[in-house]
Formats: sequence, C-alpha cells, structure tokens
Amino acid sequence: MNQSKEDIAVPIAYDRLTENWFVISYVENGMIVYEKFFYGGDVFNTFIITYPESKQDVYGPVTTHISDTFVPSTR
Repeated sequence: MNQSKEDIAVPIAYDRLTENWFVISYVENGMIVYEKFFYGGDVFNTFIITYPESKQDVYGPVTTHISDTFVPSTR
C-alpha cells in the first residue's frame, strides 16, 4: 500500500488497510480513481476503476457494489 501511495502525486481521498487487502481512492485531473488490491501467499488480485468526478452519483454506488463483492482468487 505504501508503495502505491508513493506513486500518487495528489492527495489521497480515502485509504484502508486490512490483513489481506487495501483500498486507495483519489481524484486526479477530474477523474476519481479507486483501487482495491488483495494480497496473500503467491496470489495477488486487483481492480482499478476510473470515472469522471462529475459522475460520482452514478458510478460511486456501482464501484461500492463491485468492491463489496470482489473476492480474491484462491490459486
């Protein structure tokens, strides 16, 4: 997570770190970037969603649903 945060040149709007995943979200050039990264063992899974900040009311709930239902691969 720290390495990912170091690569972001704008303020981080949201971040969360757990035992096996982290989330980072920020706004850059009018675009919201949301990244969720699962880690553990030899398997890593991630997704990144980027959408216009002006469309937060449309894409925010979709992003939340995807994030809540995204599960890592077991192999």
